[in-house]
Amino acid sequence: MCPPYYEKEDLKFQLTKVDEFKRHHDQIAWVVFGTFWAANALLIGALFQTTDPYFIPLKWIVITFFGTVLSIIWYIVEDRAINFLKFYEDTADDLEKELTHYSDAYKKFPTRKPTENENADTSKRFIKGIPVKPIMRAIPVCGAVLWFIALMSQWGFWLCYVFHLF
Repeated sequence: MCPPYYEKEDLKFQLTKVDEFKRHHDQIAWVVFGTFWAANALLIGALFQTTDPYFIPLKWIVITFFGTVLSIIWYIVEDRAINFLKFYEDTADDLEKELTHYSDAYKKFPTRKPTENENADTSKRFIKGIPVKPIMRAIPVCGAVLWFIALMSQWGFWLCYVFHLF
């Protein structure tokens, strides 16, 4: 909640700035998501390149290790970006509530009426479906788990290969 001594214009200015920060951090979250997704694709591509048969087990261990580390770093960076985005969304919501309580004009006309071409449901503020933020947090975790499983399976294969157990 904003202090009561803020003027209406100050609140509008703050809301404009917070909205800019919110859009900026939304863009950061998507850039991080796309960049790490591409990096994982490059690692997967490198994993299946043809090499000397002697280096195949070692290649699977090194690349899957880097894939696991990359996915953990991806989760940390993505989580931080989403937390900042949520902070700015919450701040914008608080400022909007303060502006709504500040003036009777906002109370008289809280929403606009949908036009004839618009469905009444499209003017609602909430979007139905699966929210994307939990998915953006879950994909790096799934990636880290899959990379780790591949790492552990190839580590065991490599040990058997070195000690001629097969």
